[in-house]
Amino acid sequence: MAFNAQVVGVFCVSVVIMALKPLLLHLSGDAQHGRSSEVALPPAYFQLAVESLKAIVCIAALLMRYCAGLPAPVWVDVRHTATFAVPAAVYLLMNVLTVSAARMLQPPTLQLLAS
Repeated sequence: MAFNAQVVGVFCVSVVIMALKPLLLHLSGDAQHGRSSEVALPPAYFQLAVESLKAIVCIAALLMRYCAGLPAPVWVDVRHTATFAVPAAVYLLMNVLTVSAARMLQPPTLQLLAS
């Protein structure tokens, strides 16, 4: 079985990001618990910033595909999009709750519980 270098690269970046997630969540909440003079973002705003960053990365990937002459479909139809509305809302709520809970735990504890 041959591995594509791009797939391996994306996998490695994903692993690093997932490994850093507990630490980043913990550090983003330090101000909330008086461990920093900075003002912490509320969990909903933190999640909005994360989702915005994901959208920016997706737009960049689509632009790169478009510039390379590859198909870059963005929209199928309303019915297709509507089927993802409820799962997307549940996922967003779950992530906001995860951020709230993660800020209460130390990174190693979160890593053990989240695995």
